[in-house]
Amino acid sequence: MAGPYFIVDLSAWEGTRPNFDAIAAAPNHVGCIIKATQGVSYSPSWFTENWPRVRVAGGERYGSSWFRSCYHYAEPTPSGAAQADYLLRAVDRAGGWGPGDFPPAWDLEGPKWTSRQQIVDVSSQFSERIRQQIGRAPILYTGSVWRKFNVTEKAGFTKMWTPHMDNMARVGWLNESIVLHQYVGDGKYWNPAGKPAKLGYPTSVPGLSAKVDMNVVMDRGVPAASIERVYAVLFGNGYAPAIDRPMADRPTAAPSRGGVSVPVILGVGAGLLALGILIASAGRDELV
Repeated sequence: MAGPYFIVDLSAWEGTRPNFDAIAAAPNHVGCIIKATQGVSYSPSWFTENWPRVRVAGGERYGSSWFRSCYHYAEPTPSGAAQADYLLRAVDRAGGWGPGDFPPAWDLEGPKWTSRQQIVDVSSQFSERIRQQIGRAPILYTGSVWRKFNVTEKAGFTKMWTPHMDNMARVGWLNESIVLHQYVGDGKYWNPAGKPAKLGYPTSVPGLSAKVDMNVVMDRGVPAASIERVYAVLFGNGYAPAIDRPMADRPTAAPSRGGVSVPVILGVGAGLLALGILIASAGRDELV
């Protein structure tokens, strides 16, 4: 199956038992990201029940052309390390990590953030704890808040998920760092005459709410051209996950401030690259 490839992100707003089978059956849809936790006070049974359902929906595709992840909605307090532990405990309760799960996301948005240093400190604590405990750096989801406070530090993240392609470069996140572009959210661009529809991007999934968030997998600034590239950008080449282990069995060494290795970049054909550049450039707009 040729690209582009799409991943839906969902929360409890989508209902008690979202139709993950519909997502898996939709053309070129390769996975789902669901909300797990928020701060250290929101850990719904919704996640516990639906985390394994996402995996089951992929069937034999899980780990090869169907992938799963989750996100934590960030709060300024308590520490990022405490929030990371809260997320990891929720995943453990839901069945733990599997070989088709790419790293969790730190969802930083909203009006509670008040300074650049606060964002850097709490986000760095979260990313360090996640890397320490599961051996993988999390993905950063953010946009306008990161820019509002002119945060130029990476805070331990190497990959970004954002609705704001082209607009994150001034704070140090070039399009090449973006692995997921959220091109539809909360019903924006739902009009069939809108840009994603004109580009051939799906703006909904039959069986789900019309307001579902849609994401295209990006590879060095253009839509990923093969399922192998989807895997490489989401997992990293040489990926060896720390899976099926409860938190008590994970490493407890002091967090490292060293970076993670950058995946080896594989070339794509000139024609596919040109087409990808055309599609990606035409589809970039602010959603908020």
